[in-house]
Amino acid sequence: MAGTSLPGKPRLLYLVLCDTFTTDSFGKKTLVGTFDRVTSSVFPCLARPFHIVTGWEGLEGDYAMTVEIQDVQGKRVFSSPKIGLRFSGPLQRADAIIQVSGLKLENPGVHSVLALLEGSPQGSHPLLVEKSIGLTTDQEKVA
Repeated sequence: MAGTSLPGKPRLLYLVLCDTFTTDSFGKKTLVGTFDRVTSSVFPCLARPFHIVTGWEGLEGDYAMTVEIQDVQGKRVFSSPKIGLRFSGPLQRADAIIQVSGLKLENPGVHSVLALLEGSPQGSHPLLVEKSIGLTTDQEKVA
């Protein structure tokens, strides 16, 4: 997923939701359990902990990025702390990984995961929250 870029500012290369990730000794990341939806038989529910992985490309400089999740009505239900992105030269790349836990999902529908740079949206990813049937009691409160 490529985002729109502010003139002279870094651009979003990708935004991925996953259960977890690993980083090898060379810095290569492996994303495990990528997804674009959660399901629950009851609402509200809590989403299981997950990660939002973003990749950026930019020119030399320091920038701040955040991630927000908005519900169906556009209400912000999650906001990450600011994460610094440092680019040491032209066309450098940087990753930012955000852990999300305790996300309360009030209603089913399409939620939006937004990547912001210096407070300006640079790209988004839909998160489909679905109502399901047939889950066991232990699975009902955690999606």
